[in-house]
Amino acid sequence: TTLEGYIDYVSNRLQVEAMKVQQQGSADVKLTIDKSGEVKLAEVVRVNGPSGLSDEVTRMVDLMGSLPPLPSGTDVGTLVLTSTVVFNYPSRDMYDRFGERAAGQR
Repeated sequence: TTLEGYIDYVSNRLQVEAMKVQQQGSADVKLTIDKSGEVKLAEVVRVNGPSGLSDEVTRMVDLMGSLPPLPSGTDVGTLVLTSTVVFNYPSRDMYDRFGERAAGQR
């Protein structure tokens, strides 16, 4: 796995978790992940939606659980990434991190 593949995995995992949140809107989430895959810090940097969405995003990241370790061979000890998450409750459509319907759903 490459670092780019790992970032895609984390972004997609966030989007899958967003499907469980009963809200509509979007948020940019900044994660700091250590080499072992532990999320050391989760910060909501932008929210477009109801006032409680920021709290829902924080709770979603807490409930997401552990991530796999960073790919071996990477020279980073800590990865900081920002991902856009789209919330579209009550729709069952899955959206990617760009707010577009996921492949196979079009």
